[in-house]
Amino acid sequence: MSVILQRDPLNGKFQMRRQLASLLAWLMLCNPLLAGGVPPPSMNAQQNEPDLADAARITRGKSTFDSTCAAFCHGLEPPLFIGRKGLDPDSAFTTIAEGGRGATPMPPWGDVFTRDEIWDLVAYIVFLGKQTTGQSLAPHQSDK
Repeated sequence: MSVILQRDPLNGKFQMRRQLASLLAWLMLCNPLLAGGVPPPSMNAQQNEPDLADAARITRGKSTFDSTCAAFCHGLEPPLFIGRKGLDPDSAFTTIAEGGRGATPMPPWGDVFTRDEIWDLVAYIVFLGKQTTGQSLAPHQSDK
């Protein structure tokens, strides 16, 4: 892209400032380094998915869910995910980390929770999906 100096026929002044501003705006839009740095890498759910049936992980997920997710948004009773079979763990991880992205009002929690804490939440949600109403919500080793 070259900067061409043109004379404005209406007022006779050069439009160099306008053209330089346009060039700078174009460069900033096209080059993320000039636009403010490289965005942080997305939390990728595909990296090292842990054992979601681990009782300790499910218990930690329940604790985090009850103290944060249920306390502020989802509510304690009845648990939102009971009986929701077929929940994709990677999608659940991404939704927790990055939010609903307009599809739901779910805010992103990737800056609040660590990867392990998000996987704990996913383990608890997957565990709930295998339950039915009236069943004990305490994880057992036999749930693996």
